[in-house]
Amino acid sequence: MFAGFSEVITNPLIGWLALVGLILGMFVFPPAGMGLSTCGMKSSIGIPCPGCGLTRSVTSTLHGHPIWAWKFNPFGILFALFFVTLWPLAFLTRRMRERVCEFVRPKEHLVAIAIFSFMGGLVIHGVVRAALIFEEHPAYSWWEDDTNPPFVTDDFYQPSPVQKMFAGGHNNPDSDQETE
Repeated sequence: MFAGFSEVITNPLIGWLALVGLILGMFVFPPAGMGLSTCGMKSSIGIPCPGCGLTRSVTSTLHGHPIWAWKFNPFGILFALFFVTLWPLAFLTRRMRERVCEFVRPKEHLVAIAIFSFMGGLVIHGVVRAALIFEEHPAYSWWEDDTNPPFVTDDFYQPSPVQKMFAGGHNNPDSDQETE
């Protein structure tokens, strides 16, 4: 079923995409999210889908906030680790990528089991979380209004370096800093 998986993950394009994802997660996206909800399920019926919180979880992990990441969506930590594992493949020589394929190819059935387990766990987590939100469990009240959860306070929120650059840069006319 997953025959050829080793060739897919050792494709340099996958490594470059993982690197771009890491750069965006570490330097562009803030760890607590950008305040936008893109979930069709949440906007239509008010209950988050199993994937809700994955982006905030990945960026929280990459910013060094594993507890936040766990509370947003524990599966985002695994996604972040997957990105971290894949990006070096962009820089491997063809021979080195072939050696990685030779190592992974006999284990592709384990990869299939891992992927199906991951997806099953993600769905089960999403269903349990949706049930708790639907029952108005106090620990999940922050999911209803798209605000930051109580564990993300202004004291702990640090904007990304790119956001700092644009917020207080020399080209900002609203800045109080004098430019020469």
